[in-house]
Amino acid sequence: MIKYIVLLIAIMLGAIGQLLLKLGIKKINFTNIDLKSFDNILQIFIALLKNYYIIITILLYIIGFCLYLYLLSNFELSKLLPFTSLLYIIILLFSWIFLNEAISSTKIIGTIIIMAGVYIVAIS
Repeated sequence: MIKYIVLLIAIMLGAIGQLLLKLGIKKINFTNIDLKSFDNILQIFIALLKNYYIIITILLYIIGFCLYLYLLSNFELSKLLPFTSLLYIIILLFSWIFLNEAISSTKIIGTIIIMAGVYIVAIS
């Protein structure tokens, strides 16, 4: 049972990380940046490290990675990976709730298909 709780936590950390990454990247101006210049790349890197959304995302991803290592040792990979696709469903909801993104019927159908696939893998 604990491994399923850890799985849910890892998935939620990934979803929260994606949301924070989106919010953080909105605060950085990428217009007119020439990536051929090392100075510009360095400025972007410094701007990313000064952005608390990005820093929190990095920390969440590190924690999530450690949890994922635990999960790999407790699940068959062929069973674990489909469960991680639940991240797409949570991201869809987070995007709608926190970013006011539209949810189309196509997205809903795709989400239902993902949920069906996870269910099929879970019962096997």
